[in-house]
Amino acid sequence: MMNEDRSQQREHALLERVLSLKQMLLEGRGSPVDRHDLAICYYHLENFDRCAEQLEILARDTPDYIDISRVYSLRSLALVMLHRFAEAEALIERRLRVEPDDVILLNLLGYVCEKQNRPDAAIRAHRRVLSIKQDHPNSLNSLGYLLTLHGKAEDLAEAGNCLKKAVEINPNSAAYLDSLGMYMARMGFFDRAKKALVRALEIDPQNMEIVDHMKDVVKRESLAREQSTES
Repeated sequence: MMNEDRSQQREHALLERVLSLKQMLLEGRGSPVDRHDLAICYYHLENFDRCAEQLEILARDTPDYIDISRVYSLRSLALVMLHRFAEAEALIERRLRVEPDDVILLNLLGYVCEKQNRPDAAIRAHRRVLSIKQDHPNSLNSLGYLLTLHGKAEDLAEAGNCLKKAVEINPNSAAYLDSLGMYMARMGFFDRAKKALVRALEIDPQNMEIVDHMKDVVKRESLAREQSTES
């Protein structure tokens, strides 16, 4: 109940801030910083359309804004949240021509490529992130998971190293443990796979994707045992 009250108080404060910022901008008293602040408020309220809209105006009207890099990053993220992946990719690619080593944008690029069923492009993007920042946990996890699903046999050692490192960095990430579980299953280590997935479900018990992965691992283990018995 206390958490609900805090959440409601936070939402109320954000809405009040939105009204204040909108009024300032409407009256011509607002600055680019105020428009950026408004977009951030919209993002936290999960109004991603309005967030992206305000950031587009900011980038168009003030291209030399001091925090323009964060404007592009947040707008890209808002487009991702809206599942406008092709639009997000085009925006990210355009900004990467200016900041080719921006790991936030490169990580997002990997994500949008994966969502558009282009695993090879996603793998390249995450490898690029890791060439810049070796301990980037999201790209370690994403690269390891993509190689587990789409890689060749010779890619599996790299996949395992990435996933183990991601879990070392954040041992309480259900997503990272889930990926590690799927890797262990592909390697045929079903007990280790189930252990990782059980831990993931302890952290995030409502995550149906992890539940489905656990069911899949149990089926694969059963099939492997049947095949072993027959041989």
